[in-house]
Amino acid sequence: MKKILFLFIDIVFLFSSCLSNKPEQIEEQVNNVYHNKIYIPFDSLICIHSRITVDDNLKYTHSRFKILNFVDSKSCSECTILKMTYWNEYLYSNEEISSAFIFEANSSIIHQIEESYNECGLDHPIYIDTCGAFRKCNPFIPDNSIFHTLLLNESDSIILIGNPLNNEKIAKLYKRVLFEKEQVSEKQ
Repeated sequence: MKKILFLFIDIVFLFSSCLSNKPEQIEEQVNNVYHNKIYIPFDSLICIHSRITVDDNLKYTHSRFKILNFVDSKSCSECTILKMTYWNEYLYSNEEISSAFIFEANSSIIHQIEESYNECGLDHPIYIDTCGAFRKCNPFIPDNSIFHTLLLNESDSIILIGNPLNNEKIAKLYKRVLFEKEQVSEKQ
């Protein structure tokens, strides 16, 4: 419990230093998100995975650790997808983590998103949400994009908030949590 409190304090400090929001506002947002369970309505999403041949939904569901990256409709989906190749190295170096990249987008741009995905070199599937199903299932996720990358445990509870590719301190927190969970599982 002590470790969780320190992680929580670290996250609040990191976010309050990154944003213009007051630490109290960040703390409230973190409290609203932290430890919630995420539900991904795979049946309502369009999956694009030209390079993947396994049942990724099943792999994702049964993984000990999962990274969820949610891109809402306010962001440029095509621009974001083109930057997604940075995840390849991270996910290959952390094989115990599976991933779900969810893009909230208008159905009229699905073809453009598919083209961007095919150009970007991402070796992991993406899911397109044209009806807002993910947001409806997870209303506690704030609009602020800093809260749109989450590390989940095997039961889909949020254990960390933040993108390890964009912030070295968040990356260190991810490593620490993964290492501690690995140590616990080896003892069992």
